[in-house]
Amino acid sequence: MKKILFAISLSATMASAVAQNVVDAGRFSTTDIAGTARYRSMAGAFGALGGDPTCMIDNPAGIAVYRGTSQFSFSPTLNVASATTNGSVVETTRKTSGSVSNLSYILSLRPEGGSLVNFNIGLGFNHSEDVHRKYTMTNDNPRSSFGTYLAVRANNALCAIDRFDDPGYLATNDAWNNRNVPLMALMGYDSYAIDDDEYNGGVIAYNDLEGLESYQRLNVTEKNRTDEYNINLSANWDDTFYAGLTLSIVDFNSIIVSDLYEDYDYNYAGDYTEYGNDLETKGTGLNLKFGVIYRPTSAWRIGAAVHTPTWYNMRDYYNGQMLTNDERCKDYSYASNNGPYDYRYKFSTPWEYQFSTAYVVGRKAILSLEYDLKDFTTAKYKSTDGTSYSGTNGLLKANMQAMHTIKAGLEYRVTDNVSLRGGYAHQTSPYKKQFLNDDYGCTVWSEQDRYGHYWGDDRTLMYDGSTKTNYSILDNTHFICGGIGYSSDSFFCDFAVQDRIQSEKIAAFPTTQDVEFDDDWNCVPLPSGVQADHIDMTTHSLRYELTIGWRF
Repeated sequence: MKKILFAISLSATMASAVAQNVVDAGRFSTTDIAGTARYRSMAGAFGALGGDPTCMIDNPAGIAVYRGTSQFSFSPTLNVASATTNGSVVETTRKTSGSVSNLSYILSLRPEGGSLVNFNIGLGFNHSEDVHRKYTMTNDNPRSSFGTYLAVRANNALCAIDRFDDPGYLATNDAWNNRNVPLMALMGYDSYAIDDDEYNGGVIAYNDLEGLESYQRLNVTEKNRTDEYNINLSANWDDTFYAGLTLSIVDFNSIIVSDLYEDYDYNYAGDYTEYGNDLETKGTGLNLKFGVIYRPTSAWRIGAAVHTPTWYNMRDYYNGQMLTNDERCKDYSYASNNGPYDYRYKFSTPWEYQFSTAYVVGRKAILSLEYDLKDFTTAKYKSTDGTSYSGTNGLLKANMQAMHTIKAGLEYRVTDNVSLRGGYAHQTSPYKKQFLNDDYGCTVWSEQDRYGHYWGDDRTLMYDGSTKTNYSILDNTHFICGGIGYSSDSFFCDFAVQDRIQSEKIAAFPTTQDVEFDDDWNCVPLPSGVQADHIDMTTHSLRYELTIGWRF
């Protein structure tokens, strides 16, 4: 292998390669059941009930339930996340964090005369999604090695650009500036995790060349948060019909730091490849929410709401470092640290629809139910630099589905001032079943695709042009909630406990199909390739929240 030393510009063209995929769409679009302590303790079942500041981002008509009384409140939260993975070893990692999940001010105005009972203005901040955790995965018997994954990515790229017989191209400036060549392939070649395949053409993984086994360990620290700054207008007509509109400015921030260690000795004492990645995603967007509540009787309420997509301007910052220690073969190490890179794009989250009902039993109890539908097939990527996202958006439609959330909440008034609360919610996966199984990502090729239409492995579901290889696929989520509250004419204090139980499948790198040149020098797929190992992970996020507020 001939390697050429060169300087790499931080604004290289390679940085503009498409770096988004189906998994990212889920990560950008999911939200939590979070708000005030009362809202959280009843599992967010407030669509028809109203009378809570969190209604600004749920059913905006619920703010109109405040009848001539203004209020201010804030809600600090403590989160203890415990992630358990079921790989070769069952491992549990804990992470503790704190935040302010809700801050709000509601002004209620009562005009004189007419059917308009009150007109309200709400201003608020809501921490709509919060993931702050660490997890570890050990996989001592992987179906494919990380080195093989790098080799397959490299061979796919070499086929796509007709360089399969010239793998040394991967060490040139031109390769680093070619958006059809994944950064993974370049770093693998630069660090000797992959090398020239003298017998078959293209490249081969170092561990495959030497006949070495693979033992993998993945460490991930993940912090995702979505903050909404809300302006709400709502009105109440004859204490029968309520309507509201909320404009939200949304701030999304995600940091994922991952370290993948692949050892070629069972005792973890021999050769190895180590790969570290940093990915930060920032986004700012807008959305609108509109809702109504109808009160056919004094005790019964019916609600409905529509949430538009959040139209985001997004920016990724990513950087990877790779090191291969292959002392048995070459007695030296190479490191690759290229970047950082950044890429800008647009993303719109799914449309969301809500239907709810609530019933007040005398002055003692409230039962509230809510159904939310978020159609993930309506999510879309859009370019800011002319890059086509038609293939990626097609994959969203083909592999994502509607997410269904069912919420139930109960409040029982023990005394005139003290209430007990409980709730449960179930949220389904935004991904279709075939996307969640172990063979997801394998491309099925037809004859017409085999010749002249293959460009790298961007047909796989997890194609990513950035430096991040690991991913998690969200499955079902359960929320078990409870709380207690004290309320007087001018002051209220609520406490809530919520256990968010989230099931996922995680993998160190995606399934990818291998290719080669046939006798006519056409690039064709092989039945071989990389098979991702999906490991089950369960995350318990235990949230403790206190809301303190004043009425005036």
